[in-house]
Amino acid sequence: MKKIVAVILAVLMITGIALAEGAPTLSGGWTPASDPAVTEEIRELFDKAMDGMVGVNYVPVAYLGSQVVAGMNYAILCQATVVYPNAQPEWVVVYLYKDLEGGVSILDIADFDIGSLCSYGADPTYEEDGHSYESFETPDGTVYDLFVITKMNYGPDHKVTSVTGHFERVIPEGEEGYPEPDIAPDSEKTYPLAEDFSADMVAGMFDDYAIIPVTDLFQWYIDAYIGHDDYDGHELVFTADLPENELDTAYADFWFVTTRIELNAQDEIQYMQYVYVPWA
Repeated sequence: MKKIVAVILAVLMITGIALAEGAPTLSGGWTPASDPAVTEEIRELFDKAMDGMVGVNYVPVAYLGSQVVAGMNYAILCQATVVYPNAQPEWVVVYLYKDLEGGVSILDIADFDIGSLCSYGADPTYEEDGHSYESFETPDGTVYDLFVITKMNYGPDHKVTSVTGHFERVIPEGEEGYPEPDIAPDSEKTYPLAEDFSADMVAGMFDDYAIIPVTDLFQWYIDAYIGHDDYDGHELVFTADLPENELDTAYADFWFVTTRIELNAQDEIQYMQYVYVPWA
């Protein structure tokens, strides 16, 4: 119930602003509903206002609150489904106005974005060097800021289309007094690479430490980790991809790349930056 009330309050904060901007004749503040149940009275008002509405089926699921004006305004959370086969339902807030004579009309129907209200489960970002890097936060508030790539997934012509990995953080002083990695539980993810993907990666694991621009991760790995002249064309298989019983017999390359990643609006990696860590 506390979560429902919190969402209702958050919705009313947004809806109150929307009403003030969209209907300047409204006055007074919104009063959150003490009980979100859709009562028979609210349902009758809703049905009366919706009479004759076609094309979309609105189902009221929660009474959010009311506002006293020259009459009364009501805010109702609804599931809306366009009337056509296999249509997916969406969430909206329907505003009703009941005038002093008892007439009821639709004041507004606004989209309801649950993602704009609820941050739990969302990965936080942090700003640095002009980029907004992705991180992973556990329920206890621990933030893991590094993304460790364990697998590259290929498309045609060895083009890397996505990468799989997990989130980690650095523990400054571990059991032996040296920095240690701490892997975030249940943080393994696969991210597609954006069409305009770019990265700044280490030039080579045996050369002086230097960062170079990269757009082709497959070619970068060959040059930086195997050596361009020594690569014999074999399929790249990384130790992280193999079950334990195959690690000693398979032809596998060591794969351990710690990065920071920036995502676009489609949750694709648009920028990646190599991060040197003490155990790499």
